[in-house]
Amino acid sequence: EYAAMQERIDESQPIRMFYQWHQAGDQPCQDVAQGEWWENTRENANRFSAISYFAGRIIQKETDIPIGLIDTSIAGTWLQSWVPEDFFDGSEESDKYYRDWFHRERLYKEGWCRPCGPFYGQVAPLSGFAAKGVFWYQGSNNMGQRKKFYNYDRQLMKMIQLWRKVFSNEELDFAVIQALPSLCYTVPNMPKLEGGIDNPAGVNDLAMLFMEAKPKEPTENMFGYVTLREHQSHVEQQLDHVLTVVAIDMANKTHDVHPPNKLPLGERLGEQVLGAFYGVEGLRHSPVFKAVQKVDGGLLVTFDHAEGGLISKDGKALRHFEVSEDGYNFTDAEAELTESGILVKTESATYVRHAFESCPEVNVYNQAGYPLEPFRAGVAEGRIWEGEFTVKISC
Repeated sequence: EYAAMQERIDESQPIRMFYQWHQAGDQPCQDVAQGEWWENTRENANRFSAISYFAGRIIQKETDIPIGLIDTSIAGTWLQSWVPEDFFDGSEESDKYYRDWFHRERLYKEGWCRPCGPFYGQVAPLSGFAAKGVFWYQGSNNMGQRKKFYNYDRQLMKMIQLWRKVFSNEELDFAVIQALPSLCYTVPNMPKLEGGIDNPAGVNDLAMLFMEAKPKEPTENMFGYVTLREHQSHVEQQLDHVLTVVAIDMANKTHDVHPPNKLPLGERLGEQVLGAFYGVEGLRHSPVFKAVQKVDGGLLVTFDHAEGGLISKDGKALRHFEVSEDGYNFTDAEAELTESGILVKTESATYVRHAFESCPEVNVYNQAGYPLEPFRAGVAEGRIWEGEFTVKISC
């Protein structure tokens, strides 16, 4: 995997990279903390965001436009870290909860982990920059917020609209990378890693422990990954210039949300951004639910972005389809490809869903090699975006 990534680095491409050092503030910062533009060399590419680099490389190669990439990311942050305090204006029931949280947390949280801090320190200094778009790869932290206030889709839509005002670009593109397959793992005898990342031997020892880790009992977070993916997809349906990049098939052996092989995801991101935001023709999107109807033998589901028909990538029976009579309790169902879509077999069910699991091993793809997006739907309702559901713990 590492060798394949190295082969993709082409120093002749006009790509420049800017790594923004972390800073936070209580008010908008006027300038970045530190940083400089890096030339496109192998050394610089290897210390930059791999997903961003490989996506930018694909975009540059196809468009022949010089590409500048700014890495402003900070790991382990909430969506609410990337907005100003006046974002919580009372328009949502959750706003009081977050405002109280903001004032409470800022008293003792230092640095970029505090609410609103990354927005003031990382985004505000870039507000005069002529940005084309944003790669948004966040969400795991928000799975821990109180269930009553889980409105990630509305919060993300509101954040996107706010950023578009900040950058004075009402068409600022957002490519949202959907949550990867993941489980919560228990790592036995977790050691203190002396020397941090400067201790390669220690890192290797830690990696081996994660490879041997065992999944915990079902937790709320496992429901959260399913819900998070659904909310991320919903944003694309509601706002223009938004793309959801499905990554349900990007799991590794530890089901880490940050898998070590960034190449496939980075290239998928670049390929799909070209179709969504640069007008490059071709099938450049995962298949997406279109409609479901009751037919003889079951439920016939049709899809957009499925030109030429869907396929079973491994040639085996279609996996991770379920049906329900009440939209809450689902059972496994057989499914088969048809000329117009997928027939999910059932006698009386009127609801269907696909890949509503923490880390399913999906095998339904379109002709471009992109996996079918997770969804749930009903004959009467069409696609369903809200409401309680059960979830199967896979892997």
